[in-house]
Amino acid sequence: MRAHAEPVPRGRRGFSLIEVTVAMTIFLLVLSFSLPFFNSQSRAVSRASGQGDMTRALQFALAQIDRDLRMAGAGTYAQQPMLVQIGANAITFNANMASADSADVRSVYYDPDADPTTMTSLTTSAKITLPTSGTRQYPDTNYIISGIRSPAETISYWVSSDSSTSRTDDYILWRRENLTTPVIIARGIIIGAGGSIFSYVKSDTGGAVSTVTGLPRYHNAPIHGSPGDSGAYAMIDSVRVVNISLTGSYDDPRTGSRTVTVTTAVRVANSGLVQRTTCGESPVFGKTITAVIGSSPLRVTLSWLPSVDESTGEKDVEQYAVFRRAAAASAFDEPIDNVAAGLATYTWIDTNISSGDSWVYGVAAMDCSPALSPPSVTGTVTIP
Repeated sequence: MRAHAEPVPRGRRGFSLIEVTVAMTIFLLVLSFSLPFFNSQSRAVSRASGQGDMTRALQFALAQIDRDLRMAGAGTYAQQPMLVQIGANAITFNANMASADSADVRSVYYDPDADPTTMTSLTTSAKITLPTSGTRQYPDTNYIISGIRSPAETISYWVSSDSSTSRTDDYILWRRENLTTPVIIARGIIIGAGGSIFSYVKSDTGGAVSTVTGLPRYHNAPIHGSPGDSGAYAMIDSVRVVNISLTGSYDDPRTGSRTVTVTTAVRVANSGLVQRTTCGESPVFGKTITAVIGSSPLRVTLSWLPSVDESTGEKDVEQYAVFRRAAAASAFDEPIDNVAAGLATYTWIDTNISSGDSWVYGVAAMDCSPALSPPSVTGTVTIP
């Protein structure tokens, strides 16, 4: 019987040194070509991201200024200036931008959460220093008609040097309403020596337009439209267009700091318009005010019927002003509330009272001027 021999496995053949060398050479060649490509792509993405972020920030800032500035003059009283200050790097104007009162038909926006310190015009007892002006303050008069303060607040935009960077041409763009804390709108604004972000176009009585020179300028006449508001004082009232140019910086990984610029021209729509100062004669109220004391909670409820000038007569009553004074006082101060017109009957409730108080209430009709009728007055209301 013949025995079978087991086959002897043959060893696997490995890579030769030459093959390994060739493979490594090809890999290194591919890698050497790929790395610069990937690096350039990474730099391009980073550059595009930085440029895009700065462009969006500047466009947001432009949109914010554009939105507010187009409303300059809205809801102001006739004697209240629209533009207060125009400068190369600052602008201040009046507008009734927002109100927490749904009955405020002159407000551009209704915001129930609006800051109450921005609901009315500034007064001489609470002035602001106009930005970049040094020590110039505003206002120099109170804008009040028939005891009602103008609802138009004062809005400022300006730039100041950014102390958080080492660059001397880096600025911050700010916004402020009345006496509230300024809010940062944009950082990284670049302004070179002698540069500006605002420029202005005015028109003369013949309709010719030209660039405003001699900045900054201010509305120096206290009362807009008064005899003293003429000549050089009235020049600021002739501004029709505000040109805005914002330049921002961003880091380019390849070339270092780069800039991007966005521009716009804002037409000041209300400039030059003749503001209506009266709806005719002062409104006639001619209705009796009743006051009823209630408990749980303690309250006084006022009731009255529509003014004779609301649905008849001049038909120009838009709201009712509610007054309250201590029984010992001789006259009412400013209204404590307003009630929108348009109802068949009216009620207003006062819960800000305490036992032992003695009050006298009054209600006056207000037209679109706004002018007030003489108030109808209750007798003394003593809280038990």
